[in-house]
Amino acid sequence: MNYVLELNNDQIVELITYYETKAQTIDVENTVVAFEGSNYNVSVYESRKVMFQGKKAKPQFEHWVTTFNIVLPEADEKPAEKPKAPTSFYEPSIGSDESGSGDYFGPLVVAAVYISKADENFLKKFPIKDSKEMDDKTIIEVIPEIIERIPYSLMILNNDKYNQMIEKGFNLNALKAYLHAQAHKSISAKVGKKGPIIVDQFVSPQKYYEYLKDFDDVPQVQTFITQAEKHYASVALSSMVARFAFLNQLRKLSKEIHLSLQKGASSSVDEQIAYVIKTHGERQLREIAKVHFANTLKAKALIK
Repeated sequence: MNYVLELNNDQIVELITYYETKAQTIDVENTVVAFEGSNYNVSVYESRKVMFQGKKAKPQFEHWVTTFNIVLPEADEKPAEKPKAPTSFYEPSIGSDESGSGDYFGPLVVAAVYISKADENFLKKFPIKDSKEMDDKTIIEVIPEIIERIPYSLMILNNDKYNQMIEKGFNLNALKAYLHAQAHKSISAKVGKKGPIIVDQFVSPQKYYEYLKDFDDVPQVQTFITQAEKHYASVALSSMVARFAFLNQLRKLSKEIHLSLQKGASSSVDEQIAYVIKTHGERQLREIAKVHFANTLKAKALIK
């Protein structure tokens, strides 16, 4: 039987480090890395999904469920109440989303936008959808005109500060929660605390507020929903604004280092990391990258 977990980048780094000393690295098609142990295989994919296979796969799976305190759904568990669907894709709301969380190079960016009822006809002139479903060229073309009219706020966590926070014990979701809350505060101040606030859900609401327990005057989110960008134009547009800002930041970093930095976290990114370390050093790498990603270890292996 196969067992699958979807982990964040911090958890994946910890898992890879663990198996590097306990199992043999093997080649498995379409994986970031894969390991073969005694009667079990572990495959890590770019989607951040980890598959456990073999006779002793279940104990390995359960080890990480316990280690990362993952709550698994029970068969008889009452289904969570679904968020109320909006009456219109252009429903007036504050939406927020992030960009850069899965990219090795470049900062973590969160944007929040406010859409009013009066904005619907204006926005219908543009392709408004999840930035992951759009090519970067289109985003770069349309966002400047849109943000001349639509109120937005932008939070950019540069790489050096990002790495410092990770080393202090913050995980990626905690950082995202802080940036979302700050973006909500900023946009609410601009538009007079109009709402409701919609978040493309990346953690449970309970965990979200737990991360923000030391945050002063946390704006209350009315709706946490996965794939919120398919239901709310405000969230879809925030993902586009965040991506636009991320691409601009990545371009600036590329100019500074005289290298066209690649998006994502593929094996070609590993080669660029190795080049940066050899030509600029690890100090410079911290200024342009999220160094806790597993790519750093793989790039250092290339250098050796």
